[in-house]
Amino acid sequence: MVEDRPDPAILDDLLSDADRLGFPSLNERLVREWHQKGLIGSPCRLSLGRGRGQAPALYSSEQRALFIAVVRNRARGYKYTTLATIPVWAWLNFGEDWVEMGQLRRALRTAIGPNPRRSVKAACKAANVLVCQIDLHHASYEARTRLRKEISAALNLGQVNYECLRAAVAGVYEPCGVAIVRGPAGAPLTVDSITALLDARIRGMKELYSATDEALLLARSRHQESWPEYQARQAAYSAEAGPQLASLFAPSDVTKQVEDSVSEVVLLLGIERQRTDRAAHMDAHR
Repeated sequence: MVEDRPDPAILDDLLSDADRLGFPSLNERLVREWHQKGLIGSPCRLSLGRGRGQAPALYSSEQRALFIAVVRNRARGYKYTTLATIPVWAWLNFGEDWVEMGQLRRALRTAIGPNPRRSVKAACKAANVLVCQIDLHHASYEARTRLRKEISAALNLGQVNYECLRAAVAGVYEPCGVAIVRGPAGAPLTVDSITALLDARIRGMKELYSATDEALLLARSRHQESWPEYQARQAAYSAEAGPQLASLFAPSDVTKQVEDSVSEVVLLLGIERQRTDRAAHMDAHR
C-alpha cells in the first residue's frame, strides 16, 4: 500500500509525483482540498534565517509516501471515502510520525462522513454483514429483520438495550433455542460474544467524533498489542473454525487491513467504552 520511503518533498515534487502516477490534473487547489479531507498532512515550514523569509514548505518522507499511495488509488477511480482509510491505516500501524492527530480526525470524518446519519448507515451495513455471517442455520426472515432493526435502533439512539439486542442475536444464531458455541477455542463465537461485539461497534460509533486524543491513542495501543498476536494465531483459528466460520478468520492482506482500518478504530473505541462503563458500574455497586 505504501511504497519505500521517498525523500521529503516540496509541493512541486508532489505534483510531479501525481503526473508520473497518471493523475496530471492534480494542482495546488486540489492539494489544499486533500489536506482538508485528511488525505495529506501539513508540511513543515522552515525559516531561512532572520530577514530572509522561509524556505518552501517541506512534506515529510512519510507524508510523501502516503500521498503517492493516495494518488495511485485516486487515479484508479477510488472515492475520497475510500482514500481516507489510507492515512487511518498508517496512523493505526505507524503512529504520529506518519499521521498527526488533526489529520487523523479529518480522515475519519471523510471516511465516515460528518453527517451522523451517514455514519449510522455505514455501521448498519457492517452490522448486516455480521448478521449474514452468523446466520448459519437459515434463521427466519422475521428473526433476521428483528436483529437488523434492533441494531439500527441502537445506532440511531446511540445506546444499546443489551437484553433486547442479545435476544435478537439469539434468534438468528440459535434459532432452535439451544445454546451453541462455535469457532476456535481461543475466539469462541457465542450469543454473548456476538452481542458484545455489536454493542462495542455501536458504542464506538457514538464515541468516534467526541473521542479525546487519549482515547484514540489508547485504541491504537490496543491495536498494536493485539494485531500481531492475532496474526500469529490466524491460521490456527481458521482451521479450528470449521468451513462455516473459516471466512471470519481468513488471512488479511494490507489492502484488506486498509479497508477495515476505520471499523477497527470504531471497534477499539467501543471496547474501551465497555471497559470504562463496567468499571464505573462495579464502583457504583461496591
